Amino acid sequence: MEPLLLLLAAVVLFVVPIWLLVRSGYRKVLAAMRLAGEELGLEVRPGSPWGQSASLAGRIDDLEVTARGVGGQNQGRYLEVWMSGGGLDPTLRVAEREARGPSLGGQRVSIGDPLFDHRWLVEGPAGLALTLLDEPARSALLEAGVDVSVEAREGGVHVRRVGGDVRWDLIVDAVNAGLEVARRLRPPPASELPDRLAERAATDPEPGARLEILRLLLRDHADAPATGRALEALADDPEPQVRRLVLQARGVDADGQLSLAEAGSEGALSEVDPAGEGALSGAD
Repeated sequence: MEPLLLLLAAVVLFVVPIWLLVRSGYRKVLAAMRLAGEELGLEVRPGSPWGQSASLAGRIDDLEVTARGVGGQNQGRYLEVWMSGGGLDPTLRVAEREARGPSLGGQRVSIGDPLFDHRWLVEGPAGLALTLLDEPARSALLEAGVDVSVEAREGGVHVRRVGGDVRWDLIVDAVNAGLEVARRLRPPPASELPDRLAERAATDPEPGARLEILRLLLRDHADAPATGRALEALADDPEPQVRRLVLQARGVDADGQLSLAEAGSEGALSEVDPAGEGALSGAD
């Protein structure tokens, strides 16, 4: 009888501390979710210490949003936020190059911003990617990527934060970071793409981005009025390669006279490899 009592005592001494630890972690996450839910207007789903993690769910604008602390015994160590809807394009993937998510099988696109292209991988239609990833969108992704991992894929935005406690303010920050990215990546109607690209060509602060956009306009929208406006706006561009492409598009002899279509196709299909992975510049 005595050995059995000793065994039971050992089990109790082993299990009880673990149970208290798990319950304590669960309660911290649940309290944080409740405060964050009040701030964001999302419903709290309590879950349980040993089952489904505490989470938030609901709509913000036209996006379906969920947030949860993950980890059983390690609850409070891992936060993830997922939002979908809002017309986000399922063929576009924007992810940090270290991310291990699956490729969507789309063409990799160089945006022409060296810092952004070094840290972020873009897959999908080149016209859409170059339209959406303007300087404010790139800045939003770069800033969000300092504290959390952000990925746009399959028509949604996924935000992850690993390590440390899940505090209510960190939950709010992660949701807001995802919302900012989702709003920036909301696609315009297809008919507006040439006009949006022309506007971006004239205003993007990165010379490489202006060059990529002009190449794509000449290749895919050579006859569009927007392309003519972009050529006018970039005629005196400070970047020599941009000015050269404008001259070539206008049929002026700049190291060899090129037609409008040739100017676009030659530049658009030149290889750009910002991270040694063989991405094609501005290619669909």
